[in-house]
Amino acid sequence: MPAVECAAWFEAAGPERGWVLPVLAAAVLGFAGKSSAPAAAPEAIAFATYGKPYFVRNDFQPGVPRSYLVIRSWNGFQAVFGVGATMGGPKATIGPELFRSKMLLVAIERGPLCTFVAAKVDRLARGIAFEYGLRCPAPSSASFAVPLIVAIERSDAPVSFVENGRTIEVVRVTR
Repeated sequence: MPAVECAAWFEAAGPERGWVLPVLAAAVLGFAGKSSAPAAAPEAIAFATYGKPYFVRNDFQPGVPRSYLVIRSWNGFQAVFGVGATMGGPKATIGPELFRSKMLLVAIERGPLCTFVAAKVDRLARGIAFEYGLRCPAPSSASFAVPLIVAIERSDAPVSFVENGRTIEVVRVTR
């Protein structure tokens, strides 16, 4: 529509339609502030999963049904986990040297004997997303503390724990 026609249309709108110009201006200014650049794609982060032979210490958060942790030191690891004998061949274990270049992302589920499935770890603009699946049977009289332990390269970014597609917890990393 040529500029002359637009001006004539606004004049014809009159005071009873005085809302048109402010609404149109707000819409144009609202879109002007938006970036047309697409959001950065997630960057996959390599990780290693540890399970057996670790168990959660009985004195670590005993009354809490779930725990979400970022562990950056050997002492922090020992405060949460103990090592137990397991059946089968030798297992990959975590030692103090791991914490020189890596940190652990840990989810702990207490209750029935649940199963974790580590899906992926991505670096996003807002931090790190740790996505995994969790399947739990019907409650029973037995209670377990089941950990999912994943090692990634050290980072200061906050970590989002995404369980079965839903963000459960965001942990701010402290040094």
